[in-house]
Amino acid sequence: MSKVNPVVAVDLDHTIIHPETEEPYPGAVEALQEFRRRGWKIIIFTLRDNVEDVKSILDKLKAPFDAVNENLPGMGTKSPKVYYDVLIDDRALSFNGSWSNAVASAERRVWRRAGRPRRLLVKRLNSGTRYQQVVAEILLDNDGSFGKIRKSGSGDGLLEEVLDVPADCDPHVVLQRLLALNGSRLWVETR
Repeated sequence: MSKVNPVVAVDLDHTIIHPETEEPYPGAVEALQEFRRRGWKIIIFTLRDNVEDVKSILDKLKAPFDAVNENLPGMGTKSPKVYYDVLIDDRALSFNGSWSNAVASAERRVWRRAGRPRRLLVKRLNSGTRYQQVVAEILLDNDGSFGKIRKSGSGDGLLEEVLDVPADCDPHVVLQRLLALNGSRLWVETR
């Protein structure tokens, strides 16, 4: 936390407002007002480059803010990155100390936005050598359905259980089951 007041950086589009209509998400303005009431400084951190337009939108909504895309006086450095204690953004991930979980979470988000991956690698850590070992490669067809599945080792029974599904099973269900392996002895990467 900063020494004087905590600072929250908040994204504008898809967080405070719907970009198509510039209407606020339910509770967004009230949440910003609550931050202000509790003594927080508020930086709007957006990709929009016309700061005056952003300020106009926020003023119209009666949404409090202290700065748009810049540090508050006396905070931060000359770096273009703004200083904040907390970031609220529709694309932010919370980091819990596990990079493998961070990568898997990031890929799941990208899949939702851009469609399905072309290839999935199911890996495990070889406890004897500490190297990653691919235990299965799953190729996806153009329509997102499962094509070839090549196994190349033991998945400790977890992989076999996940892939033991009827042939007509929705590929999305199988993909979600594979993603659920993350954090266990196995994890999934996309290519």
